[in-house]
Amino acid sequence: MADVIETKDGARLVGTVAGINDGKITLKTSYAGDIEVAQSEVAKLTMESALAIRLEDGTTVEGIASNVRSGENRGKKLEHEFLVLGWSQQPIRSGKAPLPLPEKDATVNAPRQAIAVWISRADDPTPLQATGGWLD
Repeated sequence: MADVIETKDGARLVGTVAGINDGKITLKTSYAGDIEVAQSEVAKLTMESALAIRLEDGTTVEGIASNVRSGENRGKKLEHEFLVLGWSQQPIRSGKAPLPLPEKDATVNAPRQAIAVWISRADDPTPLQATGGWLD
């Protein structure tokens, strides 16, 4: 399997992602050398292996898949479609944790936005149970 870029106009480009910088994805191909594709034109990006992402503030996010060790998805490898840009926490008291739901953030340049909610221990952010969905 190789990396695949599917563009908004229906093109399907196959190769190896060499980098994502300044709003462009560089794809190394055997048929046309290096190709630069504007991120704004990408409908879908499928990668064979994990990718390290560095945000503007210097935060590095690594990996696009998780091996699930417990729960209903135990033993499965789940690939992620989300990048967390912010989060908040609320302790559970008497079985309740009131949490205001966010509205779509107009400053985020993304085709869709989502929310994820999970329950974890106070000293360990590893989710014990999780759910999520799109905000549109």
